[in-house]
Amino acid sequence: MNDALRARIETATREMAHAESELTRALGEMRGGARAEKTTVTAVVEMALEKLKAARVTVAELETLLASDDDD
Repeated sequence: MNDALRARIETATREMAHAESELTRALGEMRGGARAEKTTVTAVVEMALEKLKAARVTVAELETLLASDDDD
């Protein structure tokens, strides 16, 4: 079971890295973009933030499960 949890943690960590990358890209675009483009970028940023939040929750839950499993 620990291997499965570690795999899920790795997946969630990759998703967080991807979300962070998307946010960084979007913020760069927002700085130089026209007003109409900023609306589109805002949607990308919101989606990336939601993915990041969900991934962080998943990682925290899995780390707790893994730690309690290791204690047994």
